[in-house]
Amino acid sequence: MDEPLGLVGASMLMQLAIAEFYRIRRLEGVRPVLYPEVYVFHVGGPHGDWSMFDVWPPRKEIQLASGQPAELLNAIENQGITRLAVPQRGPGSLQLLREGGINTWADPASFLDRMKSCYAYRPEGYVLDATIEISSSDPRVQSNVFETIYPVGVATKMLDDIAHERPVQSPGSSVTSDMVGWASRVLDRHLEVPKDTRDEHWDRYRNRLDATGVRVHESFVEVSPEDALEYIAAF
Repeated sequence: MDEPLGLVGASMLMQLAIAEFYRIRRLEGVRPVLYPEVYVFHVGGPHGDWSMFDVWPPRKEIQLASGQPAELLNAIENQGITRLAVPQRGPGSLQLLREGGINTWADPASFLDRMKSCYAYRPEGYVLDATIEISSSDPRVQSNVFETIYPVGVATKMLDDIAHERPVQSPGSSVTSDMVGWASRVLDRHLEVPKDTRDEHWDRYRNRLDATGVRVHESFVEVSPEDALEYIAAF
């Protein structure tokens, strides 16, 4: 993600991947109390908190400088990423990946060997020449996005409920200190994205609704790992 809240354009892809993670684990007879290994790479950021998408704890949001694509590739490799969503853009020079790292071929080779699938998205929520479309009328899909764009209300309510000893719905086996830590961090980070930018993203997201005003759509294009490397080189 290389712009504030830009990953809203891939929100449904993330939601589907996370739901599928839990579905498969249940089929395997496992009901893990854990967050899936989902990471967000903020290039030139930070670009807003993504904990509402199970990107938690905070180590899973990784801050990187722009104009250093070899460092981005290195970070992707460090986390053992196997499925990648990357903004759709013109290809960069692979030479930048070879010259920017400590080895000219090791990271690109590992990337190509490990990567199982790659998808290009746009912050607007649709891409040119889309090969995949995701849609849903489940209100929780929109709620998840709204609370990412406007997280202060959720975090403030949680702290207020805790302070007044009201019941609080919490994930997994969380204790009070976990919830206070999460809410406090969300509030600390909300100024990373100005309000007018948040409003713009919410308006853009709502524009994806169909004529019923209920079902929301996103589109993506699946790209080869080789093409994904060229996208990474453009950062």
